[in-house]
Amino acid sequence: MGKNFSFKYEIFNDELMAIKQMSVDEFEKDFEEVYGNFCLNIRGIEYPFFPSDDSSEEEKGYYSEPILAHLNNYIKSVQTLSNEEFVSIPFTDANNWITIKNIKNNLYISHVIYEGSYLGMNSKVKRGNFTDLEVSFFHFKGELKKVCDKFLRNIELVNREIPKAKCFSILKLFLTKTWD
Repeated sequence: MGKNFSFKYEIFNDELMAIKQMSVDEFEKDFEEVYGNFCLNIRGIEYPFFPSDDSSEEEKGYYSEPILAHLNNYIKSVQTLSNEEFVSIPFTDANNWITIKNIKNNLYISHVIYEGSYLGMNSKVKRGNFTDLEVSFFHFKGELKKVCDKFLRNIELVNREIPKAKCFSILKLFLTKTWD
C-alpha cells in the first residue's frame, strides 16, 4: 500500500501573487482560503480531476478547489477516525462526498454521489469513481502531514505572515500534535 496513496495540490499563480501583497488582516478579511487544484491520488485514481502540467491557467481554473478547506476536512477526519469507524467528507460540489471506513487501522475510501434533495429523505446514494480503496491509517496520516507541511511552507515562502491567520490554526495544530 506504500506509494499507492497521496494528496496532490497546486496553488494558482494568481492566488500566490495576491497573497504575496497581503497583510494577515487583509487575508483574514478578504480570503481565508487558498485556491488551486487539489486531489487524492489512490492507486493512480485522482479525485477530483487534477489537470495535467501542460494545461493552461484557464483550464486549471475550471477545477478550482479550496485547498485549505480540503486539508482541514481531512485533518478533522483523522481526528474522527481515531475514535470512530466512519467519516464522510464533502467536496466543493455538495453532491460528491468521500467516505472513509476505518477497520482495524485500514481505511477504505470511497467516492459517493448523492442524488435528489441534499441528503434528505428523497436522496439516493450511488457509487462514484471508486469504492473501498484500501490505505493504511498510518500511511494516510503520514501523507496528510507531508502535504500540510509542504502547503504551509509554500505559503510561508510567498508571505511569512499569512500562516499566522486563524484559518491555518487547525493545520498548524495537526503538524505539532501526534494523533494516536
